[in-house]
Amino acid sequence: MADKNSQAWLISDDILTKVKDELILEAIDLLREQIDAKRIDIKGYVPMLIDKPEEIERDLFIINNLISRAHEIRETYKDFTGKEGKESKDPETVARMEELTKFMYAVDGIVMLMHLSKLFEGWAEDTGKFSTTKNPSEVIAHAMHGNKERHEALKFVLESKQFVKNEVLDDEERKILKDAFNHK
Repeated sequence: MADKNSQAWLISDDILTKVKDELILEAIDLLREQIDAKRIDIKGYVPMLIDKPEEIERDLFIINNLISRAHEIRETYKDFTGKEGKESKDPETVARMEELTKFMYAVDGIVMLMHLSKLFEGWAEDTGKFSTTKNPSEVIAHAMHGNKERHEALKFVLESKQFVKNEVLDDEERKILKDAFNHK
């Protein structure tokens, strides 16, 4: 059985990993919304079943492709997504421009969610450096110390309505994260 110190480290790692996994699932959900709205066309598409690992692998492959091409996608469609010129366009063109804008926001959202997931993954790995700390919120806070990006990411998670709605964290886990966020 693990002693109390290692339990704090394990609890911290578990919470941060849970957050990382949820961020990935949110990115997958956003991708699937784009596929369902026909903003992304998958050749050879078969109905998606969330419990199928190959579907998740395929979605992550698509997400990684979108991330690697995000700059190119933005550059390609930037002239079609602005508000300028919509008034002089026919309704069909305006509708297409609005769909492209939604697609661009989704790509940006997917990129952000996956960036945050990688941030939390590294953070979870760093908690092992504080295995002698007895309090999980202190472990998380020490692993966050001096890293503004981690602090902002934690703020995002704590303010996320999606995390509350999906009941990703129980009350104790949320308290641990809040205490880490407020740790001085």
